[in-house]
Amino acid sequence: MLAILGQTKENCLYYWLIYLFALHSVAPCSELAHPAHGWRSGDDFRDGRSVRFYCSYGYTIVGASPITCNDGNWNNPDPVCKG
Repeated sequence: MLAILGQTKENCLYYWLIYLFALHSVAPCSELAHPAHGWRSGDDFRDGRSVRFYCSYGYTIVGASPITCNDGNWNNPDPVCKG
């Protein structure tokens, strides 16, 4: 429980908002490389965002696509393109 004694109502609200923001702040996921013989669509690595992968002609994607950032971690490994 957060308690700030001797502060004004405005100061208490300010500190309470900082506290709530800290509880809900999630680090972004690590940047993903473009796969060899392919490319990725998406440059937003924040929580809840997805990145989709594609392979060049003659190559097949192995792994999940898209993958999604959840609490600072990708929900699947980077896919690869196999020829």
